[in-house]
Amino acid sequence: MESVYIVQMTFSGVKNYVVGVFENLEDAEKVATDKMSKVTNDYYWVDGIPGTKFLVENAKEKIQVMLTVKKYLVNNK
Repeated sequence: MESVYIVQMTFSGVKNYVVGVFENLEDAEKVATDKMSKVTNDYYWVDGIPGTKFLVENAKEKIQVMLTVKKYLVNNK
């Protein structure tokens, strides 16, 4: 089985959209970082469950922007 990495952007916890699908983690993380840097320069990575990472805005109150990088297994037959 192979895997892909999906980058999803979330605004205010309710508006979600897929940024892209990537074959390797490095490309997915780079695109997530590039997208976040267009919104704010103050952000950090958080590890979630295995195969999931979150790039979150360093907010004083409520996080408004978050990018999720999640690994999905795919079966190419």
